[in-house]
Amino acid sequence: MVIDHTGFAPDITVPAASHPPLAPAGLRRAHPEAISPLDEPHLEAADALAQALMARGITTVVAGFGGDEVARVRRPDGGPVRTPKAPAWCGERVRDLLGEVNTGISPATVAPETALVALEVATPLLARRGLWTLAPFTDPDLVRFGQRLPLEWKRNKKLPTERFAARGLPDAVVHPVMRENFGHLMNRAVHEHSSGLLRSWGKDLHLVEQGFLDAAALSQTVERAALGPGEAAPYRTGLFLVTAVELALRAL
Repeated sequence: MVIDHTGFAPDITVPAASHPPLAPAGLRRAHPEAISPLDEPHLEAADALAQALMARGITTVVAGFGGDEVARVRRPDGGPVRTPKAPAWCGERVRDLLGEVNTGISPATVAPETALVALEVATPLLARRGLWTLAPFTDPDLVRFGQRLPLEWKRNKKLPTERFAARGLPDAVVHPVMRENFGHLMNRAVHEHSSGLLRSWGKDLHLVEQGFLDAAALSQTVERAALGPGEAAPYRTGLFLVTAVELALRAL
């Protein structure tokens, strides 16, 4: 609907459900030696989209990383620093390192860290397919512009939603009910693929051997995730990362 109302060129899409994370024939498992654990979590679908863009002769991708952060209402002091907590399956080596989190780090950047991390994650994937990534919302001038906007314009994304309404877009677009994310796909991937891999490896994990994981606690969590996508939801991020790191280590 946005495309129809604004005159943009037709969209290029791929069904993400057809390219689930950690699928047996997907990039991360077929070529683990070429994939970093820090690459895009939905690497398989993102690469399928990159190939579709490349097939259309597109060479530059303008990404929306940082858009939410530009319109976010911030506390003047940035808010309290969160104390990191290790999941139950972490070993003593991880717990010993918690005190070093956020120590000796560089000063805060002008652009939000989350936007820069997203750019860092996506750029290598797109570059491998010959695509150059631009992220306008990480431009310092645009970030400062967002910071100077009146609070009432930023609350509930008032400014962009009013622009959508002014362009005649329906309320379903101006005030969408459904959140747009891929959480349900990651739940399914952890249930169907990650739990199976971790079960097959058992205690024979490099991360267990090196003291980063507690084998018994991890096994209990894997068994819960294996029950279904809903049961996997609370652990999806952690179990995905454990699986991704272990795959990379086994490819060394």
